[in-house]
Amino acid sequence: MKFNVRFTLLGSVGVIALALLAWNLRSEPVTDEELASLGVVILPEPILLEDLELVDEDGEAFDSSHLKGKWTFGFFGYTHCPDICPVTLGQMKTVYDGFKAEGDTNTLQKTQRMFVSIDAKRDHQDVVKSYTDNIDPDIIGVTGEPAAVKRFAELVYVGYKQLGDPDKETDYLVEHQGNIVIFDRNGNCYGFIKSPFEEHLLARIFSQMAKIS
Repeated sequence: MKFNVRFTLLGSVGVIALALLAWNLRSEPVTDEELASLGVVILPEPILLEDLELVDEDGEAFDSSHLKGKWTFGFFGYTHCPDICPVTLGQMKTVYDGFKAEGDTNTLQKTQRMFVSIDAKRDHQDVVKSYTDNIDPDIIGVTGEPAAVKRFAELVYVGYKQLGDPDKETDYLVEHQGNIVIFDRNGNCYGFIKSPFEEHLLARIFSQMAKIS
């Protein structure tokens, strides 16, 4: 069984790498219309992110300055999530493994991925770090005080709520949106990618966004 899983993963990376190569051989830049056809929603005006008071997976202060200089693809979820969170982060890992296999240094250098926990009660910094490192150490984990996380999520139109008793401290689920939020090189919210996701389409989006100045 372990060998079957291993070969399946290697096969997925190979398919992504071939898809990336085919897309990147195209010389013309991506258009807003093409991005829309791939499931990207571009906001009429970027949302300025100011006064963020969050914490990264290493316990250091995290604000909008950490989003500057690269395109950032952020997913808002929680470490106890039974389905969409590990699946989506796993898909993103597969895509980036494809970039590495292809040698797409432009995308690797000009983009980054971020996981923001919306379950501040349980997902302290060390929990988030263990979770993201287990999936892919290159993913930046972010958490913070409940009010700070909620403010950040609301700024970028990510809704979520704890199911059941809101005062419960353990054994609960959190309902949340499953889009990938896009932040531009100025650290502002640029738009989002609608779920569900297909890895070869994510690869196209990520690699082409990296080419936008």
